[in-house]
Amino acid sequence: PYSKEASFVIRTLAAQYPEKFHLIYRDFPIAELHPIAGKAAEAGECAHEQGKFWEYHDKLYQNQDTLDDASFDIFATALNLDVAKFHQCLTSGKYTDEVAQDYQDGVNADVRGTPTFFINGNRIAGSIPKDILEKVLLTVNAQPKK
Repeated sequence: PYSKEASFVIRTLAAQYPEKFHLIYRDFPIAELHPIAGKAAEAGECAHEQGKFWEYHDKLYQNQDTLDDASFDIFATALNLDVAKFHQCLTSGKYTDEVAQDYQDGVNADVRGTPTFFINGNRIAGSIPKDILEKVLLTVNAQPKK
């Protein structure tokens, strides 16, 4: 739930300050808490192939309490994806290694949970209210570049 809230906040700020903000999204599925999270991350990558990553991402968050294997194709249908192509991508395991690498990169960067942000190399863990995150981003971006 904290990642869901933070996702909408961070994307709003990225749209509001495109010249000061570069958003890189990485997967960090925590299987112990969310057993289906890894497959959901892979589904997001498959939706990305069809240009609908954020729309699919939002569907996952909006339905995170009721996700199951059938949900993935249902969301693909709702978003007008080529469902056969999406399903083939997801069942092939095409993005399993990429999601696992994102997770390992997070572990190596001392990520312990979600959400976690890196702002100019500084790790900030946890959900951050929009007004505070906006101040941090504007303060960081106001500093002279070295």
